[in-house]
Amino acid sequence: MVNERKTEDIVREHFKGYADDVTIEEQRSESARIQKLLAAASKQGQGQGQPDFIISVKNHPDFLIVVECKGDPQRHESPDRTRYAGFAVDGALLYASHLANGYDVLAIGVSGTRPQNLRVSHHLHLKGEFSPRAMFGGKLLPVSDYTRAWLNDPGKVQQDYDSLLTFTQELNKRLHGDKIVESDRALLISSVLIALERDSFRKAYTSETAPGNLAKMITDTVSAQLKEANIPDDRLSILDQKFGFIKAETVLTSKPGELMDIAYQKLPFSASDHVEKLTPRFSMNDYVALFLATIINMEQYRYNYGRKCSQSRLREAEIKLPATSKGDPDFAYMERYIRTLPYSSNLQP
Repeated sequence: MVNERKTEDIVREHFKGYADDVTIEEQRSESARIQKLLAAASKQGQGQGQPDFIISVKNHPDFLIVVECKGDPQRHESPDRTRYAGFAVDGALLYASHLANGYDVLAIGVSGTRPQNLRVSHHLHLKGEFSPRAMFGGKLLPVSDYTRAWLNDPGKVQQDYDSLLTFTQELNKRLHGDKIVESDRALLISSVLIALERDSFRKAYTSETAPGNLAKMITDTVSAQLKEANIPDDRLSILDQKFGFIKAETVLTSKPGELMDIAYQKLPFSASDHVEKLTPRFSMNDYVALFLATIINMEQYRYNYGRKCSQSRLREAEIKLPATSKGDPDFAYMERYIRTLPYSSNLQP
């Protein structure tokens, strides 16, 4: 039997040449997501799938390369591609069919034990598609060639367009619900699309957790893109002013928790329609009120841009409070605790 390890050595050495761009794993992955997708992908019909190589591209987390090797070139590909354990292409396509439930996958079947007589077949299986498509020639290529061809594949381009269309429609609905006027909604959506054209923005925006910083990143990227488009300075200044609303709009730049903020107000007041009022059904002094406001504010993490703190959610909310031996709220403890804090003497009972 031809030594399959020699084929694996050739493949391993090839992709090691791109170690800065890829993560190479063999038989199993450290990714729980990948392992879950391979849970029923065994070539024997049941059990965990174990590809010879699982290659993740660092700058493209939605793209995987899976490689199966056979030493004998005669075991490269079966006529119907269903002999998964015995043929390289068959096995690679099996694993790709499972991984394509979560990724775009390039399946590579490799056979032969010498670089000069290596047989190589490539098939691209896009996420959610039923079947793969053959592409490339008969040799291993640089990783950059693989990613470039994947990004420019007509099927991939169409998928991206459809996803982008869905995204803009959903974003428009959410912004409309937040009372962002139509002209500003159009500006925001167009600015996001312009920013996504820039590689540096696509690589960096997912790691930015502060909405205000992300808004600035979008506007700075848009400005850079427009400057590179050789737009006259006077028109560029006008566009910068137009897109500048993104940094100033509080709905867009608030942290998730800032969309729910409890404040105690004992004097009569008037408020806008987005303010919800909580009126106690029990006796409450300033000390207890401040204790309760602090506890309720600890629930801020439950609410965000897409999950506002509405009246219905407030009615369903539960908070944890100190209790008496009878299980009632211990208001006396709450007052004592607030009185122990610095500056509590400034409170007027």
